[in-house]
Amino acid sequence: MIDQFKLGSLGLVSLEGIACGRPVITYVSSQYEEYREFPLKDLQTEEEIAETVIKADEKLWEAEYAYLINNHHPTENY
Repeated sequence: MIDQFKLGSLGLVSLEGIACGRPVITYVSSQYEEYREFPLKDLQTEEEIAETVIKADEKLWEAEYAYLINNHHPTENY
């Protein structure tokens, strides 16, 4: 799933995509400390985005899903 490339932060659509088992390609800025564990950061150029789309696989999703569980799991973070 491809999301936004302007804001630098994860939105609900990205998190839902990850929760549904899809690797998400989006712009996440390394300037935000809360995203230090997110596997993709600072994708901005067309070349970086295209290369990431081509290489997106289950390993990427697994890393993103681990981030989701560690940082957004409702029963463990509240």
